[in-house]
Amino acid sequence: MADGSGRERPAALTCPTCGGAVAERTKGGLPGFACRLGHRFAAAEMDEAQFRETRRVLETALRMFKERAELARRLAAAQRQRGRPVSAEHREAATREMEDAAEVLRRLVERGWRPDPGGSGGDASGPA
Repeated sequence: MADGSGRERPAALTCPTCGGAVAERTKGGLPGFACRLGHRFAAAEMDEAQFRETRRVLETALRMFKERAELARRLAAAQRQRGRPVSAEHREAATREMEDAAEVLRRLVERGWRPDPGGSGGDASGPA
């Protein structure tokens, strides 16, 4: 928020577009945010942009857990073919761990969570 003099101050947030530091400035009683590259967000826009970035990161993590599980499954099969059951068991355990983690993320992503369940769209004038 501005300190009354119109100056910006760090907001302890990062820009959801570029990841840079964000400063906060109050204009007309509502907070706004801008990074050093010039990406600017009203409070509701910042909320939506953070949500989109969070969802993108979770979906990427979900894909990576699934890929890691598939790789571990293939490596386990290769170890079994080579007559290395202990190594295969370790890879199979890793497969299960990755599948379990993927399931947790899948449920989170698919349930359609939103940061503002009331649907106010992040209206900065409402209660926090």
